[in-house]
Amino acid sequence: MLQKEAAEEGDADMKKNRLQTMDRISDLPDPIVHHIMSFLTTLDITKISILSKRFFFLWSSFPVIDFDQSTFARTSQGTLAFVTDAFLNHIHNSTRLRRIDTVLSKFRVKANLNGISVDRRFDSAISFALENGVKIMDLNLGFAKYQLPVSFASESINVLSLNGLKFDLCDLILACPSLGTLSLTSCEFLRDVNFSSLTLTDIKLRWCVVKFIKIKALNLHYFFFDADKHHPTRCQINLLQCENIRHLWLHNLVNGHDWIEEHANSLGELETFILNGCQDIKQIRVCNEKLERVNLFNCPALVSVEVIAPSLKYFCYRGTDRNRVCNISFTASSRIRYLSIEDAGITDQWMEAQLAKFRCLEGLRLVACNSLKKVKIVHENLQELELYNCLRLTEAEINTPQLLCFEYRGGIIELCTMELIIPEELRERLVPPLYDLQHLEIHIKSMDKIETDLVDSLLWLSPLPKTLRISSGLDDTLQMIIKFAYNEMIGEEEDKNPFCCRSKPIKCWRHNLTRVDIKSSDDVCPNNGVELQKYFRANTMMLDTICFSKGQFESREVI
Repeated sequence: MLQKEAAEEGDADMKKNRLQTMDRISDLPDPIVHHIMSFLTTLDITKISILSKRFFFLWSSFPVIDFDQSTFARTSQGTLAFVTDAFLNHIHNSTRLRRIDTVLSKFRVKANLNGISVDRRFDSAISFALENGVKIMDLNLGFAKYQLPVSFASESINVLSLNGLKFDLCDLILACPSLGTLSLTSCEFLRDVNFSSLTLTDIKLRWCVVKFIKIKALNLHYFFFDADKHHPTRCQINLLQCENIRHLWLHNLVNGHDWIEEHANSLGELETFILNGCQDIKQIRVCNEKLERVNLFNCPALVSVEVIAPSLKYFCYRGTDRNRVCNISFTASSRIRYLSIEDAGITDQWMEAQLAKFRCLEGLRLVACNSLKKVKIVHENLQELELYNCLRLTEAEINTPQLLCFEYRGGIIELCTMELIIPEELRERLVPPLYDLQHLEIHIKSMDKIETDLVDSLLWLSPLPKTLRISSGLDDTLQMIIKFAYNEMIGEEEDKNPFCCRSKPIKCWRHNLTRVDIKSSDDVCPNNGVELQKYFRANTMMLDTICFSKGQFESREVI
Protein backbone atom coordinates (compact mmCIF):
# COMPACT_ATOMS: atom_id res chain seq x y z
CA MET A 1 0.00 0.00 0.00
CA LEU A 2 2.80 2.36 0.94
CA GLN A 3 4.62 1.45 -2.25
CA LYS A 4 1.51 2.23 -4.32
CA GLU A 5 1.05 5.65 -2.66
CA ALA A 6 4.72 6.44 -3.18
CA ALA A 7 4.43 5.47 -6.85
CA GLU A 8 1.36 7.68 -7.30
CA GLU A 9 3.11 10.60 -5.63
CA GLY A 10 6.10 10.03 -7.91
CA ASP A 11 3.86 10.04 -10.99
CA ALA A 12 2.17 13.25 -9.83
CA ASP A 13 5.53 14.94 -9.30
CA MET A 14 6.73 13.83 -12.74
CA LYS A 15 3.53 15.14 -14.35
CA LYS A 16 3.85 18.44 -12.50
CA ASN A 17 7.48 18.78 -13.56
CA ARG A 18 6.55 17.93 -17.15
CA LEU A 19 3.83 20.60 -17.20
CA GLN A 20 6.20 23.13 -15.66
CA THR A 21 8.75 22.28 -18.34
CA MET A 22 6.14 22.65 -21.09
CA ASP A 23 4.73 25.92 -19.72
CA ARG A 24 7.78 28.09 -20.21
CA ILE A 25 5.53 30.94 -21.32
CA SER A 26 4.53 31.60 -17.72
CA ASP A 27 8.10 32.61 -16.91
CA LEU A 28 8.21 35.33 -19.55
CA PRO A 29 7.64 39.01 -18.69
CA ASP A 30 4.18 40.39 -19.52
CA PRO A 31 5.34 42.69 -22.36
CA ILE A 32 7.04 39.78 -24.15
CA VAL A 33 3.94 37.58 -23.87
CA HIS A 34 1.81 40.41 -25.23
CA HIS A 35 4.28 40.82 -28.09
CA ILE A 36 3.94 37.09 -28.90
CA MET A 37 0.15 37.45 -28.87
CA SER A 38 0.31 40.20 -31.48
CA PHE A 39 1.45 37.60 -34.05
CA LEU A 40 -1.24 35.01 -33.23
CA THR A 41 -4.85 34.63 -34.30
CA THR A 42 -7.62 34.60 -31.72
CA LEU A 43 -8.06 30.84 -32.22
CA ASP A 44 -4.37 30.16 -31.63
CA ILE A 45 -4.41 32.28 -28.49
CA THR A 46 -7.46 30.39 -27.23
CA LYS A 47 -5.72 27.03 -27.75
CA ILE A 48 -2.59 28.13 -25.92
CA SER A 49 -4.69 29.59 -23.09
CA ILE A 50 -5.96 26.08 -22.33
CA LEU A 51 -2.38 24.95 -21.60
CA SER A 52 -1.29 28.00 -19.65
CA LYS A 53 -3.39 29.71 -16.97
CA ARG A 54 -1.10 32.71 -16.96
CA PHE A 55 -1.33 32.98 -20.74
CA PHE A 56 -5.13 32.99 -20.41
CA PHE A 57 -4.90 35.66 -17.72
CA LEU A 58 -2.70 37.85 -19.92
CA TRP A 59 -4.85 37.20 -23.00
CA SER A 60 -7.96 38.37 -21.15
CA SER A 61 -6.20 41.71 -20.62
CA PHE A 62 -4.41 41.90 -24.00
CA PRO A 63 -5.19 45.33 -25.54
CA VAL A 64 -5.63 43.97 -29.09
CA ILE A 65 -8.75 42.06 -30.21
CA ASP A 66 -8.75 40.52 -33.69
CA PHE A 67 -11.49 38.30 -35.16
CA ASP A 68 -11.23 36.84 -38.68
CA GLN A 69 -14.05 34.68 -40.04
CA SER A 70 -11.88 33.12 -42.76
CA THR A 71 -9.52 31.75 -40.08
CA PHE A 72 -12.43 30.65 -37.91
CA ALA A 73 -14.10 28.85 -40.85
CA ARG A 74 -11.14 26.47 -41.22
CA THR A 75 -12.15 24.76 -37.98
CA SER A 76 -15.91 24.88 -38.63
CA GLN A 77 -18.14 22.89 -40.94
CA GLY A 78 -21.55 23.63 -42.39
CA THR A 79 -23.25 26.22 -44.53
CA LEU A 80 -22.09 29.83 -44.70
CA ALA A 81 -25.06 30.87 -42.58
CA PHE A 82 -24.17 28.27 -39.93
CA VAL A 83 -20.49 29.29 -39.85
CA THR A 84 -21.42 32.99 -39.66
CA ASP A 85 -23.77 32.33 -36.74
CA ALA A 86 -21.08 30.33 -34.93
CA PHE A 87 -18.56 33.08 -35.59
CA LEU A 88 -20.85 35.73 -34.09
CA ASN A 89 -21.26 33.52 -31.01
CA HIS A 90 -17.48 33.24 -30.82
CA ILE A 91 -17.12 37.04 -30.92
CA HIS A 92 -19.78 37.51 -28.25
CA ASN A 93 -18.38 34.86 -25.88
CA SER A 94 -14.77 36.00 -26.32
CA THR A 95 -15.50 39.63 -25.51
CA ARG A 96 -17.51 38.60 -22.42
CA LEU A 97 -14.43 36.79 -21.07
CA ARG A 98 -12.07 39.69 -21.70
CA ARG A 99 -10.84 41.82 -18.80
CA ILE A 100 -9.13 44.97 -20.04
CA ASP A 101 -7.09 46.75 -17.37
CA THR A 102 -5.64 49.24 -19.83
CA VAL A 103 -6.98 51.12 -22.84
CA LEU A 104 -7.90 48.84 -25.76
CA SER A 105 -5.48 49.77 -28.54
CA LYS A 106 -7.12 47.91 -31.46
CA PHE A 107 -10.39 46.13 -32.25
CA ARG A 108 -10.64 44.38 -35.63
CA VAL A 109 -13.33 42.17 -37.15
CA LYS A 110 -13.27 40.68 -40.64
CA ALA A 111 -16.47 38.83 -41.48
CA ASN A 112 -19.03 38.11 -44.18
CA LEU A 113 -22.32 39.49 -42.86
CA ASN A 114 -24.15 39.68 -46.18
CA GLY A 115 -27.90 39.66 -45.53
CA ILE A 116 -27.48 40.67 -41.88
CA SER A 117 -28.35 44.26 -41.01
CA VAL A 118 -28.56 44.01 -37.20
CA ASP A 119 -27.22 41.49 -34.67
CA ARG A 120 -27.18 42.04 -30.89
CA ARG A 121 -24.07 39.87 -30.43
CA PHE A 122 -22.03 41.97 -32.83
CA ASP A 123 -23.45 45.22 -31.43
CA SER A 124 -22.45 44.04 -27.95
CA ALA A 125 -18.86 43.45 -29.11
CA ILE A 126 -18.71 46.94 -30.64
CA SER A 127 -20.02 48.44 -27.39
CA PHE A 128 -17.38 46.50 -25.44
CA ALA A 129 -14.62 48.02 -27.58
CA LEU A 130 -16.02 51.54 -27.23
CA GLU A 131 -16.44 51.22 -23.46
CA ASN A 132 -12.79 50.21 -23.14
CA GLY A 133 -11.46 53.28 -24.93
CA VAL A 134 -10.44 51.65 -28.21
CA LYS A 135 -7.95 53.68 -30.26
CA ILE A 136 -8.12 51.83 -33.60
CA MET A 137 -11.27 50.14 -34.91
CA ASP A 138 -11.43 48.13 -38.16
CA LEU A 139 -14.76 46.54 -39.14
CA ASN A 140 -14.63 44.77 -42.51
CA LEU A 141 -18.00 43.17 -43.23
CA GLY A 142 -17.61 42.66 -46.98
CA PHE A 143 -20.50 43.94 -49.10
CA ALA A 144 -23.04 43.84 -46.30
CA LYS A 145 -25.16 46.83 -45.36
CA TYR A 146 -24.90 46.35 -41.62
CA GLN A 147 -26.53 49.11 -39.59
CA LEU A 148 -23.97 50.76 -37.33
CA PRO A 149 -25.45 51.18 -33.83
CA VAL A 150 -27.00 54.62 -33.36
CA SER A 151 -25.27 54.79 -29.98
CA PHE A 152 -21.83 54.53 -31.63
CA ALA A 153 -19.71 57.23 -29.97
CA SER A 154 -16.12 57.41 -28.75
CA GLU A 155 -13.86 60.05 -27.27
CA SER A 156 -10.81 57.84 -27.88
CA ILE A 157 -11.00 56.49 -31.46
CA ASN A 158 -8.21 57.93 -33.59
CA VAL A 159 -8.31 55.54 -36.57
CA LEU A 160 -11.59 54.18 -37.94
CA SER A 161 -11.93 51.82 -40.90
CA LEU A 162 -15.40 50.59 -41.93
CA ASN A 163 -16.34 48.28 -44.80
CA GLY A 164 -19.91 47.29 -45.64
CA LEU A 165 -21.86 49.37 -43.11
CA LYS A 166 -24.78 51.80 -43.25
CA PHE A 167 -24.85 54.92 -41.08
CA ASP A 168 -25.05 58.71 -40.87
CA LEU A 169 -21.52 59.95 -41.49
CA CYS A 170 -22.19 63.45 -40.16
CA ASP A 171 -23.41 62.06 -36.83
CA LEU A 172 -20.44 59.69 -36.72
CA ILE A 173 -17.94 62.55 -37.07
CA LEU A 174 -19.65 64.48 -34.26
CA ALA A 175 -19.64 61.37 -32.05
CA CYS A 176 -15.88 60.78 -32.50
CA PRO A 177 -14.17 64.10 -31.70
CA SER A 178 -10.64 62.61 -31.66
CA LEU A 179 -10.87 60.95 -35.08
CA GLY A 180 -7.76 61.53 -37.21
CA THR A 181 -7.88 58.85 -39.93
CA LEU A 182 -11.12 57.71 -41.59
CA SER A 183 -11.33 54.95 -44.22
CA LEU A 184 -14.75 53.91 -45.59
CA THR A 185 -15.30 51.21 -48.23
CA SER A 186 -18.62 50.04 -49.71
CA CYS A 187 -20.56 52.04 -47.13
CA GLU A 188 -23.96 53.68 -47.52
CA PHE A 189 -24.67 57.05 -45.96
CA LEU A 190 -28.15 57.93 -44.73
CA ARG A 191 -27.92 61.52 -46.01
CA ASP A 192 -25.62 63.93 -47.84
CA VAL A 193 -22.22 64.45 -46.25
CA ASN A 194 -21.62 67.92 -44.81
CA PHE A 195 -19.42 68.22 -41.72
CA SER A 196 -16.55 70.05 -40.03
CA SER A 197 -13.60 68.58 -38.14
CA LEU A 198 -10.47 69.93 -36.49
CA THR A 199 -8.82 66.53 -36.00
CA LEU A 200 -9.21 64.68 -39.31
CA THR A 201 -5.95 64.42 -41.29
CA ASP A 202 -6.71 61.53 -43.67
CA ILE A 203 -9.96 60.56 -45.42
CA LYS A 204 -10.40 57.64 -47.83
CA LEU A 205 -13.80 56.94 -49.42
CA ARG A 206 -14.03 53.95 -51.75
CA TRP A 207 -17.15 52.63 -53.49
CA CYS A 208 -19.50 54.47 -51.14
CA VAL A 209 -23.05 55.46 -52.10
CA VAL A 210 -23.06 59.26 -51.85
CA LYS A 211 -24.16 62.18 -54.05
CA PHE A 212 -22.83 65.22 -52.21
CA ILE A 213 -19.77 65.78 -50.01
CA LYS A 214 -18.79 69.04 -48.35
CA ILE A 215 -16.01 69.03 -45.77
CA LYS A 216 -14.41 71.73 -43.68
CA ALA A 217 -11.25 70.34 -42.08
CA LEU A 218 -8.30 72.68 -41.69
CA ASN A 219 -5.90 69.87 -40.72
CA LEU A 220 -6.89 67.50 -43.54
CA HIS A 221 -3.79 66.54 -45.57
CA TYR A 222 -4.96 63.52 -47.59
CA PHE A 223 -8.26 62.94 -49.43
CA PHE A 224 -8.94 59.85 -51.57
CA PHE A 225 -12.23 59.26 -53.38
CA ASP A 226 -13.01 56.30 -55.64
CA ALA A 227 -16.52 55.96 -57.06
CA ASP A 228 -17.82 52.54 -58.07
CA LYS A 229 -16.67 52.19 -61.69
CA HIS A 230 -19.22 49.42 -62.34
CA HIS A 231 -22.16 51.57 -61.15
CA PRO A 232 -20.91 55.16 -61.41
CA THR A 233 -23.10 57.93 -60.05
CA ARG A 234 -22.63 61.67 -60.00
CA CYS A 235 -21.06 63.00 -56.82
CA GLN A 236 -20.44 66.68 -56.13
CA ILE A 237 -17.42 67.22 -53.86
CA ASN A 238 -16.46 70.48 -52.15
CA LEU A 239 -13.13 70.55 -50.29
CA LEU A 240 -12.33 74.22 -50.76
CA GLN A 241 -12.45 74.79 -47.00
CA CYS A 242 -9.80 72.10 -46.49
CA GLU A 243 -7.07 74.61 -47.17
CA ASN A 244 -4.14 72.41 -46.12
CA ILE A 245 -4.79 69.37 -48.31
CA ARG A 246 -1.51 68.12 -49.77
CA HIS A 247 -2.60 64.94 -51.56
CA LEU A 248 -5.80 64.70 -53.64
CA TRP A 249 -6.75 61.40 -55.37
CA LEU A 250 -9.94 61.26 -57.46
CA HIS A 251 -11.02 58.05 -59.25
CA ASN A 252 -13.94 57.14 -61.54
CA LEU A 253 -15.84 60.39 -61.17
CA VAL A 254 -18.89 61.23 -63.28
CA ASN A 255 -19.70 64.84 -64.26
CA GLY A 256 -16.88 66.25 -62.19
CA HIS A 257 -15.51 68.68 -64.78
CA ASP A 258 -17.18 71.66 -63.11
CA TRP A 259 -15.31 71.36 -59.80
CA ILE A 260 -12.18 69.20 -60.28
CA GLU A 261 -10.16 71.92 -62.01
CA GLU A 262 -11.23 74.46 -59.39
CA HIS A 263 -9.85 72.26 -56.60
CA ALA A 264 -6.55 71.60 -58.37
CA ASN A 265 -6.02 75.34 -58.75
CA SER A 266 -7.46 76.67 -55.47
CA LEU A 267 -5.89 74.36 -52.86
CA GLY A 268 -2.69 76.30 -52.22
CA GLU A 269 -0.83 73.56 -50.28
CA LEU A 270 -1.54 70.80 -52.83
CA GLU A 271 1.53 68.66 -53.66
CA THR A 272 -0.02 65.57 -55.31
CA PHE A 273 -2.94 65.59 -57.76
CA ILE A 274 -4.06 62.26 -59.21
CA LEU A 275 -7.02 61.89 -61.56
CA ASN A 276 -7.99 58.42 -62.79
CA GLY A 277 -10.90 57.07 -64.83
CA CYS A 278 -12.93 60.29 -65.05
CA GLN A 279 -15.11 59.77 -68.10
CA ASP A 280 -16.40 63.21 -69.08
CA ILE A 281 -13.46 65.59 -68.58
CA LYS A 282 -12.41 67.03 -71.95
CA GLN A 283 -9.85 69.56 -70.86
CA ILE A 284 -8.08 70.51 -67.68
CA ARG A 285 -5.85 73.39 -66.69
CA VAL A 286 -3.77 72.85 -63.55
CA CYS A 287 -2.19 75.99 -62.10
CA ASN A 288 -0.61 75.56 -58.68
CA GLU A 289 2.68 76.85 -57.28
CA LYS A 290 3.38 74.01 -54.81
CA LEU A 291 2.22 71.08 -56.92
CA GLU A 292 4.98 68.45 -57.27
CA ARG A 293 3.20 65.43 -58.81
CA VAL A 294 0.43 65.18 -61.42
CA ASN A 295 -0.95 61.84 -62.64
CA LEU A 296 -3.70 61.77 -65.28
CA PHE A 297 -4.86 58.23 -66.09
CA ASN A 298 -7.61 56.72 -68.25
CA CYS A 299 -9.72 59.80 -68.97
CA PRO A 300 -11.05 58.91 -72.46
CA ALA A 301 -12.58 62.32 -73.32
CA LEU A 302 -9.47 64.31 -72.40
CA VAL A 303 -8.07 66.25 -75.37
CA SER A 304 -6.22 69.12 -73.70
CA VAL A 305 -3.95 69.31 -70.64
CA GLU A 306 -2.22 72.50 -69.52
CA VAL A 307 0.08 72.40 -66.50
CA ILE A 308 1.44 75.57 -64.91
CA ALA A 309 3.38 74.40 -61.87
CA PRO A 310 6.88 75.74 -61.11
CA SER A 311 7.49 73.07 -58.42
CA LEU A 312 6.40 70.11 -60.59
CA LYS A 313 8.78 67.12 -60.39
CA TYR A 314 6.71 64.15 -61.63
CA PHE A 315 4.19 64.02 -64.46
CA CYS A 316 2.50 60.82 -65.66
CA TYR A 317 -0.13 60.55 -68.39
CA ARG A 318 -1.88 57.36 -69.52
CA GLY A 319 -4.50 57.60 -72.23
CA THR A 320 -7.05 55.09 -73.45
CA ASP A 321 -6.38 55.37 -77.19
CA ARG A 322 -2.76 55.34 -78.35
CA ASN A 323 -3.69 57.08 -81.60
CA ARG A 324 -5.78 59.83 -80.01
CA VAL A 325 -4.11 63.22 -79.85
CA CYS A 326 -4.16 64.92 -76.46
CA ASN A 327 -2.45 68.29 -76.39
CA ILE A 328 -0.19 68.40 -73.33
CA SER A 329 1.62 71.63 -72.51
CA PHE A 330 3.82 72.73 -69.64
CA THR A 331 4.50 76.28 -68.49
CA ALA A 332 7.09 77.22 -65.84
CA SER A 333 7.71 73.53 -65.08
CA SER A 334 11.45 73.32 -65.69
CA ARG A 335 12.10 71.23 -62.54
CA ILE A 336 10.46 68.04 -63.82
CA ARG A 337 12.58 65.00 -62.91
CA TYR A 338 10.37 62.16 -64.18
CA LEU A 339 8.11 62.15 -67.24
CA SER A 340 5.93 59.19 -68.25
CA ILE A 341 3.66 59.26 -71.32
CA GLU A 342 1.58 56.20 -72.20
CA ASP A 343 -1.02 55.62 -74.93
CA ALA A 344 -0.81 59.16 -76.26
CA GLY A 345 -0.49 60.62 -79.76
CA ILE A 346 2.57 62.77 -79.01
CA THR A 347 4.90 63.65 -81.91
CA ASP A 348 8.67 63.66 -82.40
CA GLN A 349 8.68 67.45 -82.37
CA TRP A 350 6.70 67.61 -79.11
CA MET A 351 9.11 65.23 -77.41
CA GLU A 352 12.20 67.16 -78.50
CA ALA A 353 10.65 70.43 -77.32
CA GLN A 354 9.95 69.03 -73.84
CA LEU A 355 13.48 67.63 -73.49
CA ALA A 356 14.87 71.06 -74.30
CA LYS A 357 12.82 72.59 -71.45
CA PHE A 358 13.26 69.91 -68.77
CA ARG A 359 16.95 70.28 -67.91
CA CYS A 360 16.53 68.43 -64.58
CA LEU A 361 14.91 65.36 -66.16
CA GLU A 362 16.31 62.06 -64.83
CA GLY A 363 13.71 59.52 -65.95
CA LEU A 364 11.75 59.26 -69.22
CA ARG A 365 9.17 56.58 -70.03
CA LEU A 366 7.37 56.40 -73.39
CA VAL A 367 4.87 53.57 -73.85
CA ALA A 368 2.59 52.89 -76.86
CA CYS A 369 3.09 56.37 -78.31
CA ASN A 370 2.32 55.43 -81.90
CA SER A 371 2.80 58.87 -83.42
CA LEU A 372 6.52 58.74 -82.65
CA LYS A 373 8.54 57.86 -85.75
CA LYS A 374 12.07 59.27 -85.54
CA VAL A 375 12.63 60.52 -82.04
CA LYS A 376 15.75 62.38 -80.97
CA ILE A 377 16.59 62.13 -77.27
CA VAL A 378 19.41 64.47 -76.33
CA HIS A 379 19.81 65.25 -72.64
CA GLU A 380 22.73 65.87 -70.30
CA ASN A 381 21.18 64.53 -67.08
CA LEU A 382 18.86 61.70 -68.18
CA GLN A 383 19.64 58.50 -66.23
CA GLU A 384 16.74 56.15 -67.06
CA LEU A 385 15.06 55.69 -70.44
CA GLU A 386 12.23 53.29 -71.36
CA LEU A 387 10.79 52.89 -74.87
CA TYR A 388 7.95 50.35 -75.00
CA ASN A 389 5.80 49.31 -77.95
CA CYS A 390 5.84 52.56 -79.91
CA LEU A 391 4.75 50.70 -83.04
CA ARG A 392 5.65 53.31 -85.69
CA LEU A 393 9.03 54.15 -84.22
CA THR A 394 11.72 53.40 -86.80
CA GLU A 395 14.63 55.42 -85.50
CA ALA A 396 15.78 56.68 -82.10
CA GLU A 397 18.83 58.89 -81.75
CA ILE A 398 19.99 58.82 -78.14
CA ASN A 399 22.67 61.14 -76.79
CA THR A 400 22.58 60.86 -72.99
CA PRO A 401 26.02 60.78 -71.31
CA GLN A 402 24.58 60.13 -67.81
CA LEU A 403 22.31 57.24 -68.85
CA LEU A 404 22.42 54.34 -66.35
CA CYS A 405 19.48 52.19 -67.46
CA PHE A 406 17.92 51.75 -70.91
CA GLU A 407 14.98 49.43 -71.65
CA TYR A 408 13.48 48.92 -75.08
CA ARG A 409 10.67 46.73 -76.35
CA GLY A 410 9.40 47.01 -79.88
CA GLY A 411 9.42 45.73 -83.43
CA ILE A 412 12.87 46.93 -84.44
CA ILE A 413 14.87 44.63 -82.21
CA GLU A 414 12.47 41.70 -82.48
CA LEU A 415 13.03 41.31 -86.23
CA CYS A 416 16.47 39.78 -86.09
CA THR A 417 19.37 39.58 -83.67
CA MET A 418 21.73 40.36 -86.56
CA GLU A 419 20.47 43.95 -86.52
CA LEU A 420 22.28 44.44 -83.23
CA ILE A 421 25.63 43.17 -84.43
CA ILE A 422 27.81 46.20 -85.16
CA PRO A 423 30.38 45.65 -87.96
CA GLU A 424 34.03 45.61 -86.88
CA GLU A 425 34.99 48.48 -89.18
CA LEU A 426 32.44 50.73 -87.49
CA ARG A 427 33.66 49.76 -84.03
CA GLU A 428 37.19 50.81 -84.94
CA ARG A 429 36.04 54.28 -86.01
CA LEU A 430 33.36 55.00 -83.40
CA VAL A 431 33.26 55.47 -79.65
CA PRO A 432 30.84 53.18 -77.74
CA PRO A 433 27.63 55.20 -77.29
CA LEU A 434 26.53 53.72 -73.95
CA TYR A 435 29.75 53.77 -71.96
CA ASP A 436 28.13 54.74 -68.63
CA LEU A 437 25.16 52.38 -68.98
CA GLN A 438 25.06 49.88 -66.09
CA HIS A 439 22.06 47.72 -67.03
CA LEU A 440 21.26 46.73 -70.62
CA GLU A 441 18.15 44.76 -71.57
CA ILE A 442 17.04 43.56 -75.02
CA HIS A 443 14.09 41.52 -76.24
CA ILE A 444 14.74 39.31 -79.28
CA LYS A 445 12.56 37.09 -81.43
CA SER A 446 14.15 33.76 -80.53
CA MET A 447 16.57 32.38 -77.96
CA ASP A 448 17.13 29.04 -79.67
CA LYS A 449 20.74 30.10 -79.94
CA ILE A 450 22.45 33.13 -78.40
CA GLU A 451 25.28 34.02 -80.75
CA THR A 452 28.50 35.10 -79.09
CA ASP A 453 28.69 37.75 -81.84
CA LEU A 454 25.49 39.27 -80.43
CA VAL A 455 26.91 39.40 -76.89
CA ASP A 456 30.18 40.80 -78.24
CA SER A 457 28.30 43.56 -80.08
CA LEU A 458 26.20 44.43 -77.04
CA LEU A 459 29.35 44.67 -74.94
CA TRP A 460 30.76 47.09 -77.48
CA LEU A 461 27.64 49.25 -77.24
CA SER A 462 27.89 49.19 -73.44
CA PRO A 463 31.53 48.37 -72.64
CA LEU A 464 31.28 48.23 -68.82
CA PRO A 465 27.82 46.96 -67.87
CA LYS A 466 26.86 45.46 -64.54
CA THR A 467 24.07 43.33 -65.99
CA LEU A 468 23.02 42.22 -69.46
CA ARG A 469 19.53 40.75 -69.83
CA ILE A 470 18.38 38.99 -73.02
CA SER A 471 14.74 37.90 -73.14
CA SER A 472 12.27 36.39 -75.57
CA GLY A 473 8.69 35.20 -75.74
CA LEU A 474 5.43 36.56 -74.39
CA ASP A 475 5.97 38.26 -71.01
CA ASP A 476 9.69 37.47 -71.23
CA THR A 477 9.18 33.78 -70.44
CA LEU A 478 12.68 32.94 -71.73
CA GLN A 479 15.56 34.86 -70.22
CA MET A 480 19.30 34.96 -69.81
CA ILE A 481 21.00 37.33 -67.39
CA ILE A 482 24.74 37.93 -67.33
CA LYS A 483 26.23 39.74 -64.34
CA PHE A 484 29.71 41.26 -64.47
CA ALA A 485 32.15 42.06 -61.65
CA TYR A 486 35.26 44.16 -62.23
CA ASN A 487 38.55 44.99 -60.60
CA GLU A 488 38.36 48.76 -60.22
CA MET A 489 42.13 49.15 -60.50
CA ILE A 490 43.74 48.10 -63.80
CA GLY A 491 47.34 46.98 -63.31
CA GLU A 492 50.20 48.72 -65.09
CA GLU A 493 51.03 45.59 -67.06
CA GLU A 494 47.54 45.44 -68.52
CA ASP A 495 47.73 49.11 -69.48
CA LYS A 496 51.04 48.64 -71.30
CA ASN A 497 50.02 45.58 -73.28
CA PRO A 498 46.37 45.83 -74.20
CA PHE A 499 45.20 43.70 -77.10
CA CYS A 500 42.22 45.99 -77.70
CA CYS A 501 41.26 49.64 -77.22
CA ARG A 502 44.68 50.68 -78.49
CA SER A 503 43.43 53.96 -79.92
CA LYS A 504 40.45 54.44 -77.62
CA PRO A 505 40.33 56.76 -74.60
CA ILE A 506 37.93 54.35 -72.88
CA LYS A 507 38.95 50.87 -71.75
CA CYS A 508 36.37 48.10 -72.19
CA TRP A 509 35.35 45.15 -70.03
CA ARG A 510 38.17 42.94 -71.29
CA HIS A 511 40.81 44.69 -69.18
CA ASN A 512 39.45 44.32 -65.65
CA LEU A 513 36.61 41.74 -65.73
CA THR A 514 37.15 39.30 -62.82
CA ARG A 515 33.87 37.37 -62.51
CA VAL A 516 30.94 36.43 -64.76
CA ASP A 517 27.65 34.93 -63.52
CA ILE A 518 25.33 33.55 -66.20
CA LYS A 519 21.79 32.40 -65.44
CA SER A 520 19.30 31.21 -68.05
CA SER A 521 15.79 29.78 -68.14
CA ASP A 522 15.47 26.01 -68.26
CA ASP A 523 14.21 26.06 -71.86
CA VAL A 524 17.08 28.13 -73.26
CA CYS A 525 19.47 26.14 -75.46
CA PRO A 526 22.13 24.51 -73.19
CA ASN A 527 24.94 25.14 -75.69
CA ASN A 528 24.57 28.87 -75.13
CA GLY A 529 26.19 28.64 -71.71
CA VAL A 530 29.12 26.57 -72.97
CA GLU A 531 29.83 28.89 -75.90
CA LEU A 532 29.60 31.99 -73.73
CA GLN A 533 32.01 30.55 -71.17
CA LYS A 534 34.52 29.86 -73.93
CA TYR A 535 34.00 33.37 -75.28
CA PHE A 536 34.65 35.11 -71.97
CA ARG A 537 37.71 33.00 -71.14
CA ALA A 538 39.23 33.73 -74.54
CA ASN A 539 38.63 37.49 -74.42
CA THR A 540 39.56 38.61 -70.89
CA MET A 541 42.82 39.35 -69.12
CA MET A 542 41.91 39.11 -65.42
CA LEU A 543 38.96 36.68 -65.32
CA ASP A 544 38.99 34.40 -62.26
CA THR A 545 35.51 32.90 -62.08
CA ILE A 546 32.65 31.95 -64.41
CA CYS A 547 29.44 30.57 -62.93
CA PHE A 548 26.57 29.17 -65.01
CA SER A 549 23.15 28.11 -63.72
CA LYS A 550 19.67 27.35 -65.03
CA GLY A 551 16.30 27.83 -63.38
CA GLN A 552 13.14 29.87 -63.08
CA PHE A 553 13.25 33.64 -62.72
CA GLU A 554 11.40 35.76 -60.21
CA SER A 555 9.66 38.88 -61.56
CA ARG A 556 12.28 41.39 -62.78
CA GLU A 557 15.03 39.30 -61.19
CA VAL A 558 18.59 40.55 -61.35
CA ILE A 559 21.19 38.05 -60.18
